[in-house]
Amino acid sequence: YYKATRRQQANLDLTPPADFLQGYKQYLSRLAGFFIIEDCVHVSTAGMASRSDVDTWWENATGTLAQHLHTQFNDIEQSLVLQQVKTWVLLFCVTLEEQGFGAKQVGECLESARERFLTLLLKEANTLLVKVVSEEDFTPMVVHSRDEYQRVVVAHGLEQFDPNIAADAEHFPRPQTFSRTVPRVCQVVKSVVFD
Repeated sequence: YYKATRRQQANLDLTPPADFLQGYKQYLSRLAGFFIIEDCVHVSTAGMASRSDVDTWWENATGTLAQHLHTQFNDIEQSLVLQQVKTWVLLFCVTLEEQGFGAKQVGECLESARERFLTLLLKEANTLLVKVVSEEDFTPMVVHSRDEYQRVVVAHGLEQFDPNIAADAEHFPRPQTFSRTVPRVCQVVKSVVFD
């Protein structure tokens, strides 16, 4: 009876949500919970759940999950959303690996999603760069305060930090040798590099 009930529960927990992006956290949490409980039952009881039954359920679950994730990763259109889902999937894998369940298939799926993430990230950066350049007015940027000088000029490495300029309010407003587009482009490039 126990095995039949748990097999039904595994099938229910393995069923992905209709709207994956709205329900992936609960979906992964349910799956993790199921296998953590099964591991505890196996360890703490004699004969209720054999290790081979649990391992079989796990193999089926990871294969199905990897296929589903692969499809979902290809359907996601925003790099930030893909990154958030990948983070949850990684936490899922690490959690279950700590319980003794290998997640190689799901890990391979995560690796394949890397290309998708980079493609989305570069596409978004390209769109943003086109917008930034199209708004270019070709006039020198004027920095109006110490905070703006630090945040826009120094933070992007466009000028060496000069403590005399930063400390003295009489140096502002301060014209620069570049337009406002330059720090905006730097910000887009940094976001691609650090994401």
